[in-house]
Amino acid sequence: MTKSRLLVDYEIVEMSGTKLAIFKNGGEDVYVVNKETAYILNLLKKGFGNAEIVSEMNSHYGLHPDLAGNLLGDLLIRLKDNDLFSE
Repeated sequence: MTKSRLLVDYEIVEMSGTKLAIFKNGGEDVYVVNKETAYILNLLKKGFGNAEIVSEMNSHYGLHPDLAGNLLGDLLIRLKDNDLFSE
């Protein structure tokens, strides 16, 4: 199982109904996130593995494992591209 590591801390804030994930990495990268993506970030922060995250997304939000995996994959690509995540 792949263990994930966020390389920086983050905070999720809501402004005018929009959730933002603000990564505290000096430059402070900001992403617009939905409730599912925010939940994935919290699971990553807790050190959950990829399969565990997909399972949690399925049980918590009822997302099909393929959809949960796609959401996780898209998020990990964005984080890796900005040096915010490591496997």
